Amino acid sequence: MDIAQDDNRWIYDLARAEAAPTYKVTDPRQLVEESAVGMLQHLRGHMSQFAKVFSSLADTQPIKVYSLAQAAADFMLYRNQVKLICSHVQQGVIQFSFAHHQKISMSIDAAQVMQSPLGQESELLAEIGPFRQVLWTFRGEKVSCYEVARFYFSEFVEKSRDEKKVSHNEQLLEHIKTLLHQKNAE
Repeated sequence: MDIAQDDNRWIYDLARAEAAPTYKVTDPRQLVEESAVGMLQHLRGHMSQFAKVFSSLADTQPIKVYSLAQAAADFMLYRNQVKLICSHVQQGVIQFSFAHHQKISMSIDAAQVMQSPLGQESELLAEIGPFRQVLWTFRGEKVSCYEVARFYFSEFVEKSRDEKKVSHNEQLLEHIKTLLHQKNAE
C-alpha cells in the first residue's frame, strides 16, 4: 500500500521528529492559530490558481490577488473596484468580506461594504476535534478549503463583473426592443 504524502503528511512529520525531536504543539490556541494561517495560505493558493485560469479564459479585467500588510496570511482579490478580503480577524475566525470603492475626483470614498453572498454569516469558525485536529466550519457544517475557495471565488466574479460591458448580443437585443417599441408607438 502506497501512502500519499499529501493525505498522510503527519506520518512523515512523525518519522522526521523521531530523528530530530521537536517541540510538540498541544495548546489548542496555538493549533488554531497555525491552522488559520495554513487555511488562508491554502485558500490563497486555490484562488490564485482560479484567478490565473479565469483571467486567461475570460475577455475581461484580470483578477488580481494581493497580500494584506501586517498580516501573516490575509489576502484580497481585486477587480473592477471590487475587493474580496479574506482575513483572520480573531482567534479561530476567518472572515470573508466584500468591499466596493468608488473614485470621486481623485480620492477614494470610504469602503462601502457590499452585501455578503450569504447574508451576515461570512465567517469560517475553527473547532478542535477529539484528536486535536482543527476543523473549519461554516454555519456549523464542516467545510473543505477547496469548497470555500470555489464558492467565494465564484461570488467574487459575479460581484466584480463590469456591468458597463454589455455583450454584442445584449446590445442587439436592446436595439430590437427599441425598434419594436417605436413601431408599436406609431
